[in-house]
Amino acid sequence: MDHDDYDIYRPFTVTEEEGSWIGEQGCIYNKLAQVDASSSYLFSASIFGIGAIFGGFSAGILGSRIGRRKTLMALAIPDILGWVLIAAAQNLPMMLLGRFLCGFAAAGYTPSIQAMMQRNTA
Repeated sequence: MDHDDYDIYRPFTVTEEEGSWIGEQGCIYNKLAQVDASSSYLFSASIFGIGAIFGGFSAGILGSRIGRRKTLMALAIPDILGWVLIAAAQNLPMMLLGRFLCGFAAAGYTPSIQAMMQRNTA
């Protein structure tokens, strides 16, 4: 008996038409966005780095103005919002905005955490 006869294997089957390793339930790349899969994968990966460029610089400036601790607490807002957008993404721009916000927050944490750790351990 072939495993294609069983429905239990269907959600875990990956085909090129479905466009994602998640399968047909979680695919937003090809079905909803109607874009080429290879370019959307590349752009969804690079948008995190673009957000990180802006997040690192803005967190350094914001940290020196309002303080490191308040900056870390403020960065939790775009981080949580980004993950909510990624989890609830109905189309590609919604997912890309979530990735951008997560990159912004991830790079923003770095200068503030390093400065706080240096001050607290020295």
